[in-house]
Amino acid sequence: MITRILARFASGRLHYAWVVLVVMFVSMLAGVGVRAAPGVMIVPLEHAFGWDVATISAAVSINIILLGVTGPFLTGLIDVIGLKRTILGCMTILMAGTGLSIFMTAPWQLFLTWGVMVGLGSGGGAVGMAAAVANRWFARRTGLAMGLLTA
Repeated sequence: MITRILARFASGRLHYAWVVLVVMFVSMLAGVGVRAAPGVMIVPLEHAFGWDVATISAAVSINIILLGVTGPFLTGLIDVIGLKRTILGCMTILMAGTGLSIFMTAPWQLFLTWGVMVGLGSGGGAVGMAAAVANRWFARRTGLAMGLLTA
């Protein structure tokens, strides 16, 4: 199946917009998946560091607020620096936030990594970015593209 799709792409019958759609879907999945991870890790973080649920939940709340607030601005940033740079920047911030969380020992580090960095980075997977990709790359099948990205 994958070899047929790649062969169709190599022969020029598969439009490059579908490749962009797949890449955007994977980056949205990564952003939303990482953003949702602290919900599963609340009890282990509570046991490992002795932090109360309110502290962990406050960091997650900052994460969710930043995801919602930065979404429209990141969509506007696409017009300034381009789609590729915006997505790569968001994914870099997302990876840095999750990577640096290995070294956290204090609540402020949780707020910085999972609250701020992951919140900003996961904004690259927001619905506004999906709409921007669907409108930019799909003239005839915008609804299908948007549906696939938000599924």
